[in-house]
Amino acid sequence: MKKLGDATKLQVAAYYNQYYVKQMQIGKNILLIVICESKGLDIGALDMMCADYKKNFIKIDTVIEEINK
Repeated sequence: MKKLGDATKLQVAAYYNQYYVKQMQIGKNILLIVICESKGLDIGALDMMCADYKKNFIKIDTVIEEINK
């Protein structure tokens, strides 16, 4: 994660065979990786779930940052 620095906009998504893989930095110290089957995948619901995780993990990311000081 140190190599990413403050890349809070990092988001990579790809289809591989029958799977959808998404990587998203949801905090300075937290990288979310989602792997799901592409059959019947609702991208909108997945994006909403990722947004919820990002909102909820900001507090945890702040604690991690304080521990690292």
